[in-house]
Amino acid sequence: HEARQLAIEEAQGAVTKAVSEGTAYWTEQLANGQNAPSAEGFTSNTLKDFDAWSGKQLESAPELGRKLMANRLQTLRLHVHERAFDFETKTRRAAVISDFSAARDADNRTLQADPSQFTALVANGVAAANQLTLDPKTKADLIEHTRESLAFAAASGIVDRNPDSFLEATGQAGGKTGKDGKPLPVDPKKAAAAVAESPILSNLKPAHLQSLVERATTLSVTRKAQAEAEAERRRARAEAEANKREREAIAAYTVLSDRARNGIATDPSTDPVLMLQLSGSPALMKAYQEQAADI
Repeated sequence: HEARQLAIEEAQGAVTKAVSEGTAYWTEQLANGQNAPSAEGFTSNTLKDFDAWSGKQLESAPELGRKLMANRLQTLRLHVHERAFDFETKTRRAAVISDFSAARDADNRTLQADPSQFTALVANGVAAANQLTLDPKTKADLIEHTRESLAFAAASGIVDRNPDSFLEATGQAGGKTGKDGKPLPVDPKKAAAAVAESPILSNLKPAHLQSLVERATTLSVTRKAQAEAEAERRRARAEAEANKREREAIAAYTVLSDRARNGIATDPSTDPVLMLQLSGSPALMKAYQEQAADI
């Protein structure tokens, strides 16, 4: 009896040692396997390898400890299965969310270039989000974020292209500014109604809408100031050019008039530069022609 009891204890000790070593081994395998480029098939492949390993463990286990070994290995298998499945599902779902986010980023770029596609892209984004296996709150938050993100991208595109049009769409006094260059006062009720009626603006968070209004206002004022400055530069260049032509015409008239007073006629074909300069002043040209007619 004592010898059998000792054999049983030895078998139990061997099983305990093998299972503990196996637990360490499979814990390491699970950790190392998570570095694979893809998680697809991770659970099935892990269990296939585990079953092959556990079969060898059963074969090498002492006969008195095989039943215990089988029970302990089954418990370990459940643990390995649970860990492998948890990693695979979380990793694959994270990849799906990553792809969804990448698609949304691409849609954002599309809308910044062409805000008119907003309705179609929002419908696509919401449909894609609804197909994801997520808890209700996470899915609802994702859909809300998708709508807001796409709306912000579309609104940004409008602001960049035509800030006055955006301000008018938000009810900001038609995007008009006063003599001081600042936006005219806003009618809160009209502004709220304008936002509510817009599929893009109605999906923006108030803080984001306000930031876009401020950005559009800055762009509007800046661009108008730039346009006015450019117009002033053009006027200044035109005035300088006119003054130059006038000076050249006076100088040419002085030369040609002196010739005419001395009875010297000027052939336009032989002295085109003076005649061209003189043409810069119709009045001086007429005066010279009258002088030349008397030669």
